[in-house]
Amino acid sequence: MKFLELKIPPVLLVLIFALLMFLISQVTENIGLGFALRLSGLLTLGTTSAFIAIAGVLRFKKAQTTVNPKRPESTSSLVQDGIYKFTRNPMYLGFSLLLFGIGLFVDNFYSILLAIGLGYGAKRQRMREKTVLRPIPTMRLVARIQQVGCLHQV
Repeated sequence: MKFLELKIPPVLLVLIFALLMFLISQVTENIGLGFALRLSGLLTLGTTSAFIAIAGVLRFKKAQTTVNPKRPESTSSLVQDGIYKFTRNPMYLGFSLLLFGIGLFVDNFYSILLAIGLGYGAKRQRMREKTVLRPIPTMRLVARIQQVGCLHQV
């Protein structure tokens, strides 16, 4: 699937996955969660995902770097503050949480598995983006990780 790398915008991927989750829920058995639990799960995870994803976009805008995952070569700086202190990719984390909430709402085990599948796909996307990042910011990140003792030199 190398030909698809960096071709599908993440928002479109989320919409495709959400549609698939809904369609799967129509042809397979439901888990049996109550409506109130399903709705509160969707609202909680949806709101949390929106805050996380928006926080990531705002930090990128403040650093004047690209949020476009289709063009990682246009990255101008490595963002390490704000939400990025806690997660390296808040936009994908937000999308994954949203899809997990949708999976709960449609009350379907297979739909929840699709949300987990997108999380795996996001991991592969981040790996691809890392290979394109400029070496200097990456070396600064390695130096920062070594400073806090999370990476040991061999």
